Amino acid sequence: MTTTTDYQRKGNLWLFNQMYGFTSFPNGEDFQSVGKAALICAKGDGTLAPAERDEQISYFSALGTPESVLKELEVYEANDDLA
Repeated sequence: MTTTTDYQRKGNLWLFNQMYGFTSFPNGEDFQSVGKAALICAKGDGTLAPAERDEQISYFSALGTPESVLKELEVYEANDDLA
């Protein structure tokens, strides 16, 4: 029997393939790296507004990012260099 989680995972993989050309599901470290990069970019004007953080966390949540990574992104200061 296919569960909702199975359907969500298949849907997420389809999105990753359509949007980024991925043929496999990213791991937690990949989500962490891209999530941090997105927050650094959102802070490009020097301020990471709560709405900007919420938008990015919601986006990554919809893509199936592990909860542990989402919790880390909730408190990440986004002061690192993109390089």
